[in-house]
Amino acid sequence: MMAEKMFKGIKFVGVLGMVLLIMSNEKLDNAHAAKKTTAKVTVSNVHKISSRAYALRSGTYGYSAATLKHGVTLSKMSKTTWYCHQAATVADKNQKQEVYQVTSANSQHTYWVLKSQLQSVLNSSFDLKLPAAKDKYQETKIGFFGDSIPDGWNGSRFYSTTYPVWLGKYLGDEKPVSNYAFPDARIVGHRWKDVNGTARPQDLAAVIKARKKAIPKFNMIFIHIGTNDYTPGSGSGSLSNIMTHLKTNVQAIRKLNPSAKIYGILPLTRYSSTGINKDDIRNDNGYTFDQLKHAERQTYEKLGVKVVDFKTLTPGLITNSNYHVALADHRLHPSAETAQKMGRALANWIAK
Repeated sequence: MMAEKMFKGIKFVGVLGMVLLIMSNEKLDNAHAAKKTTAKVTVSNVHKISSRAYALRSGTYGYSAATLKHGVTLSKMSKTTWYCHQAATVADKNQKQEVYQVTSANSQHTYWVLKSQLQSVLNSSFDLKLPAAKDKYQETKIGFFGDSIPDGWNGSRFYSTTYPVWLGKYLGDEKPVSNYAFPDARIVGHRWKDVNGTARPQDLAAVIKARKKAIPKFNMIFIHIGTNDYTPGSGSGSLSNIMTHLKTNVQAIRKLNPSAKIYGILPLTRYSSTGINKDDIRNDNGYTFDQLKHAERQTYEKLGVKVVDFKTLTPGLITNSNYHVALADHRLHPSAETAQKMGRALANWIAK
């Protein structure tokens, strides 16, 4: 009987010890999860900045205000992409530091963080490879041809995290994407453009001719072009003329690289300066934007090119209700956030 009581007593003490240990660990975890700053700080120069994509460095804390008073660890969000929209300077008696207000790509979290705690999403340590991609695309050489949209122009400036870059990131491609896209590029034409004293090929035919040594090296080739041919005053002529040039350009690529998988990406939905969807609007050559996209689809399919239409690939990407956010200039050019969605959707489709 005495032994039984002693055993029960030992068992009780053991359970109590475990409870105390769990409580102690919970307190320890909470201590690591929260960070409180008591130093007096001043906030100045609060200003908006152009949206850019960032990843977090290890050990980053997020704060609800630029004063950095109450912080929480963001260690569980190491694979989250963050976009900055606002910056400020904070100072205490010892130093000044820059802080950014960042929002997660899914728009569910917003924090102020030290700028020094942000890193480029292009860093190889920021791994976003899709499970479906496995190791199939590690050595894939990807080439892009097109206009300002794959080139990362948002209507006022360039962003480095173009959707071709995100495509490579989500596929786990260790080879850098070769992006030969150029703003205002057209299917019809042979223009070159001076960029900081260097001549660069602009229109599709000119780019193909200039890159004829690079094209045979690609495993995948993407063509995303056409919206600038639709633009009034483009000089591209009739729809049949544009498709004749598109056919010639695709055939030129295929002649240089018969084994590459070629993808034809249809132009993105675009809007007028007053918010009118251009799909059913005729241009100065008498055809609608929707007719251009339909003609491109038919031309690509006849040539055995796989067609990509973001309108069906990810229907909510650009709509009449969200275009003013999805398009950085509210008309044509995707925001940096939209570019990431495009890259992920395209990678998902390819990796299936």
